[in-house]
Amino acid sequence: MEYAKRVAEILESKGVFVFFDKFFETKMWGKDLADYLMKVYHQQSGYCMIFISKDYVSKAWPTYELKCAIARSIESMGEYILPIRFDDSEVPGLIPTIKYLNAKEKTPEQIADMFMEKLKE
Repeated sequence: MEYAKRVAEILESKGVFVFFDKFFETKMWGKDLADYLMKVYHQQSGYCMIFISKDYVSKAWPTYELKCAIARSIESMGEYILPIRFDDSEVPGLIPTIKYLNAKEKTPEQIADMFMEKLKE
């Protein structure tokens, strides 16, 4: 998804370490992805930005990544999952009271700027 890739590129240009799967294809090549992604989304990440769309909720790997992120969110009892919506797709396991941003109303640059503000909190 170009929108998410653009957000990742902007954040990296600002010095933020970003896990975006397309940037890590060589590193992930040959690895057990279930184990690798569990470590990324459950143990290593400070935040998990999810870009919600019909395609996102219909694919196996994003669903698995979200399960790992939800487990981390429950254990940390903090603001870990940062949702950005492209449509009104229901996301199993993600409670509807979590504040999300609307990708139709925010540019990738605005999302990146808001994330930088979040890091300062």
